Amino acid sequence: MRFLLLCGLAVVLTQKPTECNSPLYCHGDFLKAIQLNQVLSDGKEIVDRATKKPEKEVVDAFKALKDPSREDLKKFVEANFHKAGFEVEEVKINNFDKNPAFLATIKDPIFSGFAKQIHGLWSTLVRRANIKKLCKECVTSLLPTHHNFIVPGGRFKEFYYWDSYFALEGLNQGGLFQISRDMILNLLDFVKDYGFVPNGARIYFLNRSQPPLLTQMVKRYVEASKDIIFVINHTKTLDKEYQFWITNHDVKVPCPAGESQCFLTRYKVNNTLPRPESYREDVETAEPITSSAGKERIYAELAAGAESGWDFSSRWVPDSATNKDLLASQEMMLRGIRTSEIVPVDLNAIMYANEKALYEFHSMLVDLTSNRNYHLKMKRLYKKAYEKRSKLMAHILWDKKTHSFYDYNINSKQLRKDFFPSNLWPFWANAIHSSIATKENIVGAFQHVQKARQPYPGGVPTSETKGSLLQWDYPNTWAPLEYMIVEGGRNAMKMLQPHSTVESQMVKQITLSVAETYVNTTFCAWYNSGGSVLGHLPRKYGVPNNQHGFMYEKYNVTRMGGAGGGGEYEIQTGFGWSNGVLLHFLGTLGTSFRSPANPLQYCSPK
Repeated sequence: MRFLLLCGLAVVLTQKPTECNSPLYCHGDFLKAIQLNQVLSDGKEIVDRATKKPEKEVVDAFKALKDPSREDLKKFVEANFHKAGFEVEEVKINNFDKNPAFLATIKDPIFSGFAKQIHGLWSTLVRRANIKKLCKECVTSLLPTHHNFIVPGGRFKEFYYWDSYFALEGLNQGGLFQISRDMILNLLDFVKDYGFVPNGARIYFLNRSQPPLLTQMVKRYVEASKDIIFVINHTKTLDKEYQFWITNHDVKVPCPAGESQCFLTRYKVNNTLPRPESYREDVETAEPITSSAGKERIYAELAAGAESGWDFSSRWVPDSATNKDLLASQEMMLRGIRTSEIVPVDLNAIMYANEKALYEFHSMLVDLTSNRNYHLKMKRLYKKAYEKRSKLMAHILWDKKTHSFYDYNINSKQLRKDFFPSNLWPFWANAIHSSIATKENIVGAFQHVQKARQPYPGGVPTSETKGSLLQWDYPNTWAPLEYMIVEGGRNAMKMLQPHSTVESQMVKQITLSVAETYVNTTFCAWYNSGGSVLGHLPRKYGVPNNQHGFMYEKYNVTRMGGAGGGGEYEIQTGFGWSNGVLLHFLGTLGTSFRSPANPLQYCSPK
């Protein structure tokens, strides 16, 4: 079947990713000097600064410097580069509806006011590129875009691939379909230009992607907007991205009886250098490794970890479950990173969902376009693909004793039997094979969620690896993971209803509790940082006057409203995917949620 699928998609053969060859933003003496001398406190800032002068002048001027000091380098940067974001402009949303219809469904006045203000944040996060501001032959690391986009917030002046899916859920909830459409069109343009969607809209991301949710964005947008023409116009581009993933990321796995040539998908990046935006951190991680090949392997695995979106996690360090010495430092942990050896549950759930959606798109297009035979062929190929992937996921990634999906290690040929919220993503994708779709298995899977979240007031932990300094580990929780658990739970309830109301109610209780906790912890963080609702919720005493309520990139499960931490940079506010998931939960489930009776007491750090 795999051979047939490759042949069937020959019309959209992928191109190799465009190499990042900038002497300023990708590699070379300039980047090395700036990053290793820590000329700027955040390594991402220098690679996000456009030049004030033509590139050749900047490169030549740097070469003319003789043994520059850190202060010399700092002056050079200020003389030759604009501030980060110079060529990115804020955009006013025309006819912005401050009171979208979904707000009326939220009965609690405080939560309704909270949602209204977070909906209003979209007007502060819309951007467009304006390269015309730069001089002739000046350069920027920003990839060319033709449409407006949403930035996450904080240090991020560009848009990111998988962030966009969760932001779009909030945009669609508020009826902001034009912005959703623009975001998706930018991603589709990237597939046309580069053969895939890069990690983010920067030249230094051209060697890696992120969780491939573009097809799901198109599906969700079309479901919300009813824009069927969008499917007609862009399905072949989605075929092209799918081909990129199975060509560059598939790996052989053991076959069940009666099958041959079995493949699942992993994260894998061809890379031999430090990531430009985290150059110093990668060099320090690889420093004790003496061989060039060893260093290159670490750089490749770090890039693959970044491609996963979980940058970084004990999930990608096979020995972290048993070798507690790895927890001594972030660098020590990351030296054990082996992302490409892991077959991830969540990635394969996404690939299944994409195969199923592309099957549906081609089924729709059979009668809507003149190219009937092509769409019939693609429909059959995708049907075989998703059916086989579901069977393989049940065979390779499911553990019947513990009623759970787990990541699979290619080398050890074993499952990593630790709890990560990613274990639940097959339920979001409806990728549960009939052989394991029993009420015992479904309830058992969600009881893992209940057990993991039970000790903590602030949400479901990203992992149970205590002591890790990596941001995709305990004690952090992230909006996309909470979202996938909740959406997976909603699908699981439907699966259970024909069998047992009792079990369905049990999963429903867990699902609603996860969603409500996420709403409460984001509310508390917002309230503690100056959020208020006129006539219903007074501003918290003592909060600085210039603060009006923050949405954070990540949260801490150990305290209600706690901001997350760890990783390679400071906690960021804004924040695209946190906003999107909050608005999605309040818009689809929020009629039953009630704000805390005493926010001052409830939201006080314990």
